[in-house]
Amino acid sequence: IIHLDGKELSLFEFALNCGYKRIAKELIQIDGFDFNKFGHNPLVAAVSSGYMDIAIELLNLGANPNCSQKPYGSLLRLCLEKGYFDFADLLLNKGAEIDIRDENGSTLLIWASRAGLDKAVDFLLEHGASINVCDRDEKSAIVAAYESNKPSIIKKLVDGGALLTEKFAHKALSSCY
Repeated sequence: IIHLDGKELSLFEFALNCGYKRIAKELIQIDGFDFNKFGHNPLVAAVSSGYMDIAIELLNLGANPNCSQKPYGSLLRLCLEKGYFDFADLLLNKGAEIDIRDENGSTLLIWASRAGLDKAVDFLLEHGASINVCDRDEKSAIVAAYESNKPSIIKKLVDGGALLTEKFAHKALSSCY
């Protein structure tokens, strides 16, 4: 572990943060390199630094597509947040769970709906995300979109088959239709 600007970094993370891509690539070839290290996950580090070629190499070498690391949550969420939709598609093809939940029980669709990420919502719906599941507070994606005042997402969710309670339907639909 290396200390840099008050952060603890693995040697791999240090190489990425300093732009030493060649060194990072050499490190992942060392026998015993931990592709799925908890806390300092190399795959999360590569994606968060924008080194997608290294991230692809890590996936091909056996890195876990369902890894997570604070503050990002799941790797799939990080990709959707950064707009790396091609890599998100690759993660799903490698076994990433589209309905993975965070510590609050929110799925990616609930998170993206709450955040107003139209392209992420489109991606998740196109890839079969569960539309009517709820988080620990019993809020679904459509409720999250409504509470965050995201009418374009409410419309997408309704068009995608989101179920509405009678109490909620009038309020939600009047905001977007």
